[in-house]
Formats: sequence, C-alpha cells, structure tokens
Amino acid sequence: GSYHFYRPNVSPQEQFDNIVSNIKANEQDLAPIIDIEHRGNVSEDRFIADLKTLIRMVEQHYGCKPLLYSYQNFYNRYHSTTLFFIIAMSAGLVFLIITLSFMARDLRQPTYFSRLMLTCGILALTYLTMLFAMRWIIGAHIPLSSGFDTLLFMALLIAIASVALQHRYQPLLPLGLLLCGMVMLAAHISEKNPQISPLMPVLNSPLLSIHVAVIMMSYALFALIMLNSAAALTLHHFTRSCSDWVEKSALAGRIVLYPAVFLLTAGIFIGAVWANVSWGRYWGWDPKEVWALITMLIYATALHSRSLRYFNRPVFFHWFAMLAFLSVLFTYFGVNYFLGGLHSYGAA
Repeated sequence: GSYHFYRPNVSPQEQFDNIVSNIKANEQDLAPIIDIEHRGNVSEDRFIADLKTLIRMVEQHYGCKPLLYSYQNFYNRYHSTTLFFIIAMSAGLVFLIITLSFMARDLRQPTYFSRLMLTCGILALTYLTMLFAMRWIIGAHIPLSSGFDTLLFMALLIAIASVALQHRYQPLLPLGLLLCGMVMLAAHISEKNPQISPLMPVLNSPLLSIHVAVIMMSYALFALIMLNSAAALTLHHFTRSCSDWVEKSALAGRIVLYPAVFLLTAGIFIGAVWANVSWGRYWGWDPKEVWALITMLIYATALHSRSLRYFNRPVFFHWFAMLAFLSVLFTYFGVNYFLGGLHSYGAA
C-alpha cells in the first residue's frame, strides 16, 4: 500500500505526477491512500474542486478509488448535519401536511407521491447510516458514548422504522422524516463540533453499547408515538369527520407503546447490570436512573386501560402521549445539562 499527504496549495496535476512517479500500479496490493489534514490558505470551493480532481485522476490511473484518511476536525468541517436536518424537517413537514389533507378528505394518496416520500426516506436512512459508520470507523468503537452519538443513533433507528413500516401506517414516513430532522437539529445545537475520541475505560464495555442502544430504541418509539398523537390531535381539531382515523392512530400508538415500555424496562435492567460491573452496585439513585424509572412508570400507566378506562378514549390517549414525552425530554436533556450525576458524560 501507499500513502500520500494532500497539499492544498499544490496543484492536483503536480501531486498526481508525484504519486505516479513513486507508486507503481503493478506493485500495489491496496488502493492508494490520500491523507487530508487541513485546507491550507485556499478557498473552500477550490479546495473541494482540486481534491475531487486529484481523486478522479488517481482513480483513472490505478483503476480504483483511493482511500481517504482525515483527522476528526476535517470530518466535522465537511460532514455537517446542518443541511440534512433542514431538508429532513422541511420535507417531513410538507409531506405530513399533504398526507393529512388527503386523509381529511378521505382520498387515496397518488402513487407518485408515495414513491417520492419513500425515496426521501431511503436517502435519509442512507445518509444517517453512512454518518454513523464513519464515526464508528474514526473512533474505533461503537459511537454510543456521547450526546451527539446517541441522538444520531436515535435518528437512525427512526429512519429504519419509518422506511420498514411505512406501508403499514400511512403517516409514518413523513412523521419519521420530520422527527429525524428534529433529532439531528437537537444534536447540532448541543454539539456543533462533535468530538470523536477513545472511550474512557469504565465506558469500554459491550454492556454499555447494549444498554444505550436499547434505551434509545425506546426513546425513538416514544417520539414516534408523540408525533403520531400530535398529527391526530391536529386533524381532530380542524375536522371532526376523521374520528375513525383518530381512533386508528390511537390504536397504533397503543400497539407501539408495548415494545417501547418493554425496551425501556430492559434498558434500565441492563444498565443496572453494567453499573454493578463498573461501580459495584446495581442502583445508586443517580438522577438519570431515577428519571428513567419515572418515565417507565408514567408510560406503563397507559398499559392498564382496563383499570384506567380514560386511556380507552382516543383523544385522552393522544394528549397523554404528548405530555408523557416531556418526561423523555427531561430524562435525556434535563438530567444531562441540569442535574448532572454519573451520566453527565452523555452531554459531552
């Protein structure tokens, strides 16, 4: 294999000539590597254009694309999530309004509109998957140890669920796109330069990855239930002729609520096991532990609809889902940024 340090102030042709003179195509087992560490004093447009030119020349000469190696600052600079969350939120909101308008008038969605939404959902899923994989490769560990990582993973889970189940529930795909954008907006605001660094020893455990992944799966489902209820209440407010759909959306929310509560409970249990391995105790009344338990108990009340008959009323259930999500928001953001504790590393 061969390695070339990219120099932004040197023309692509000169760098290519240097590469060709030192790297013989018939002597290489691996693709050439281009190391990109800084932009130099050239403009951003020229930097990107020259780099693309060099990559194209190397690919044409060696018959394969070169591997790109960069430091995390370069990654953060040129893989910003800003454009993604703007497009995802805008597209999700527009698609949701159009979908609800079709449902309010009891009309079937045109095929081209459904395909357009599915294409956008697949593109969002592809982008989030690539971003998650890049952070995994650069950090050399599963990226679930910081606030940005967990929000990215949550957005990825929402995108997977939205694309995989969109044929079962009509508003799911626009809701998923909108929620992906909102989650990545929160990630962008909380950490505008998301650091990728080695794990501290206490966090270097497979139990941590499982614990965080399961918890974030439950949060993703709670978020989908909340947005589903928000859409149902909006439709209920503007037109009373959609009572059937409001009931169906409440039923869908109740069905999703069961795995959501199960995953949250399982995540708390796995976290307790990890805590015992790491700190020698299962439960320490840490603020994050307490609020995760409070959130689980709040949502668990909706599972007892036979005893608490108010939950059988669709509108009441939708309002409950909206308000209950406040506990999820406080458990994730409020505890990290206001209460601190052993889980405060999640804000870093």
